[in-house]
Amino acid sequence: MHWDVTWRCDHACTHCYLTDRRQPDLTLEEGKRLLAEMARAGVMMLLFSGGDPFLRRDFMALLAEARRLRFDIRINTHGNAITEAIADELARLKVGQISLSVYSDRPQAHEAITRVPGSLAKTLDAARRLIVRGIKVVLKTPMLAENLDHYEGVGRLAAELGAYWELDAHVLPDDAGGFELCHSGGAWSDRVGAVMQTLEARQGEFTPHMTLPPMPRGRRVCTAGNSSGYITPDGQVTPCINWRQTLGSTRERPFDALWADPAPFAHIRGLRRAHFIERCDAHRQAQGVEGACPHEDQCSFCPGLAYAEVGEAAGHSDYVCERTHIIMEAIEEMKAGAVTGDWAARRAAQRASGRAAGVSPTVSRARLYAIREPRRG
Repeated sequence: MHWDVTWRCDHACTHCYLTDRRQPDLTLEEGKRLLAEMARAGVMMLLFSGGDPFLRRDFMALLAEARRLRFDIRINTHGNAITEAIADELARLKVGQISLSVYSDRPQAHEAITRVPGSLAKTLDAARRLIVRGIKVVLKTPMLAENLDHYEGVGRLAAELGAYWELDAHVLPDDAGGFELCHSGGAWSDRVGAVMQTLEARQGEFTPHMTLPPMPRGRRVCTAGNSSGYITPDGQVTPCINWRQTLGSTRERPFDALWADPAPFAHIRGLRRAHFIERCDAHRQAQGVEGACPHEDQCSFCPGLAYAEVGEAAGHSDYVCERTHIIMEAIEEMKAGAVTGDWAARRAAQRASGRAAGVSPTVSRARLYAIREPRRG
């Protein structure tokens, strides 16, 4: 389960997905009760996030209770509040992983996103404190307009620190279903390059998409609402962080009873790939595009993003379609022998040329599924 334990954050990140920060967080008593209910429901892994969880004064008490109940713990944070004493306690509690948001190895670029002077140095200090204590640290980097030219420096920084690195080419919509944030990253080819970067170390594992085996149409598309879920700071339960369809409140009903009740989850747990393929085909026909999408048997359909975009979990999402085409193009480029470094250098030169001409490096969401057909031959 993913639990955002607070809306509070002392950063003002340009891509933050939280819009409603007015509802009160669950109290410590309510939080401990929720942890017990999740344990009864069979939850094993718990991701604490926010806001920034360390801005809850009682977060360490919540964390200690979670470990007493033997949850496997992950934490997302900017790390600025992790002191030596807190790092000692995190190590004592044997927290499984802490992910720190790092947008660039350059303070000016990182802080253009967090809008807090000195925030990069504090995050890296936290990384060092955690790593020296044997805690797994991941540096998480979404690709944004502000770090397009030097996000790769975070990968080198992670290697120097002894941390892992996760690069994300796709920015998520906000919690009110606004997709403006999704356009705050790079242009199409920037995102292709970022996907290539994340896959490069596993290049030999990928097969051209024309020969990938089709995913069974009777398969569920994801674990949301089945074996995973999301809880807001005030205790609202939704299928996932993107799929903001409220299924109930832990202030009104115990989590284990809510999760075991089939009624709120019937439509969620019944969704299969066939539902999405049917909608995708109908959407293409309505747009005058003949034939089935070449990627429909490999598409990473996302009911959460579809719900956010069109208000229906089984609906057609232009953003998911665009994301799938980008991923498949990246795989094809790699199989054709493209090298990430060469790709990145070429894109940096193109962006510099575009800025000189007054052209924005980002693009608005377009219905590119109609024209981005697979490269053949």
